[in-house]
Amino acid sequence: MQLLKNSVDGEADGEIRDPLEALQPLPAFEVPIVALLPSTYIKDQAQRLYFYQKMMACREVGPLATIQGEIEDRYGRLPLEASQAFVIMNLRITAESLGIDKLDARQGRVAISFRDRQAIPPRAFSIIATKNREAYLTREQYIWPFSGAPVPAITRLFSSLASAIEEIERHRAALGV
Repeated sequence: MQLLKNSVDGEADGEIRDPLEALQPLPAFEVPIVALLPSTYIKDQAQRLYFYQKMMACREVGPLATIQGEIEDRYGRLPLEASQAFVIMNLRITAESLGIDKLDARQGRVAISFRDRQAIPPRAFSIIATKNREAYLTREQYIWPFSGAPVPAITRLFSSLASAIEEIERHRAALGV
């Protein structure tokens, strides 16, 4: 059904997508910020639910940005809480692509658990440590201490992890591995 819908909507790009992809849960996040679509912003409860469902179905940042644009076109500039909801969804999508299963950014540290830690090259953690010497790896989690707001810390951690993985992949490619 989804393949047909994609073709009818003109979204078919030759890539066959799993129709159940949107049902796969994104990584769980515990972040101490208010991230929601306020009832003072979108007054109609059915419309709020509709947009929440669209947001939660996104597995790529492009479609999420489209939804954000649609909401802004209808209701005006996003209030802080709604803006933070989109930031958190973007981070959850990024976390999924990095193989992260859970994230807890409370009490001055970001703790992440991976779906399969064996899929992350151990050298990546050494590379990341050069950017935050206080970060460390436990048996179950990678811990990234921070001060200040949690969202910038999560962004720095994700950027560092992605850069480390890319660096390792470049080295492997250069070696022909």
